[in-house]
Amino acid sequence: MKKAIIGVDAGGSSTTLALFLEDGKIVKKLKAKAGSSASVKSALENVEEGILQLYDAVKDEYDVQYIVIGLSGLKANSKETLDKLVSNLEMKTNLEVSLNPDTLIALYSFLKDKYEEGIVVISGTGHASFGLNKEGKSMMIGGWGYMIYEIGSAFSAVQDLIIKAVRHYEEEGEIYPLAEKLIKEIGLSSIDDLRVFMYHNDKKTIASFAYLVTEEAKNNDKSALEILDDASIGIVRSIKLLVKHLGLKETAVLGFTGEYIKNSQILQNLVLEKLKKEKIKLEYIEDSSDPIYGAYYLAKKKGKI
Repeated sequence: MKKAIIGVDAGGSSTTLALFLEDGKIVKKLKAKAGSSASVKSALENVEEGILQLYDAVKDEYDVQYIVIGLSGLKANSKETLDKLVSNLEMKTNLEVSLNPDTLIALYSFLKDKYEEGIVVISGTGHASFGLNKEGKSMMIGGWGYMIYEIGSAFSAVQDLIIKAVRHYEEEGEIYPLAEKLIKEIGLSSIDDLRVFMYHNDKKTIASFAYLVTEEAKNNDKSALEILDDASIGIVRSIKLLVKHLGLKETAVLGFTGEYIKNSQILQNLVLEKLKKEKIKLEYIEDSSDPIYGAYYLAKKKGKI
């Protein structure tokens, strides 16, 4: 049987799982429910269920060697809870399990086996920026979750839009166009119903309306452009801090991943323009490959395949 590893990218919206052969080819791939404890309470159960589903489907055809998990919201879980996830999987599969922050998996999807250091900006439902230098020192900026502090994510874009809408309504007694579109898209009857929307929906549902910001920014909507500019400031701050604390050189790579930033060329350009003005030089990689490939390259670096 051909040797293979299972790679897992557990995010705030869904979990991607893939079976990799030694040459990096994906021979089976599936989606499972959200795997971030910062988004849903059943995250770890979703991850375990997805892994076992994939393992059971391939164990008789492939010689599975290793399981690599990239978990969003890793630090939102206790050590005991994470240890239980790993021990359950190792017991049920008889395989070694490597549990990592999803940021490390995402970074390796850009580093591959070509580069030694770099930064990845993950901007999807949530936001975090992660860096690694040649000495193996790593650091994450952001990733605190929406209950503490978050900027540069789909959730924070909708939250920012609602805050601006409420302030404008209180000061001017009217609802500006972008806020009206949000209210209509959600299916609310008035601006007052935004309370119901924010307090009775999960992070993923709220973040799903961020497309309004990215789409209206293309139409030069002032409010949407302001929201994206605010996001770019937060993202650039995270990059600057990683360069500073990790001592990254100009040869370090920079990559963007996550549906929010990948779907907004304006946001990407704003970040790159601000970095240029700040004289922060990095090797930007415009790569659209799935972050799940980072699991393969991480396993390869560890000599597991």
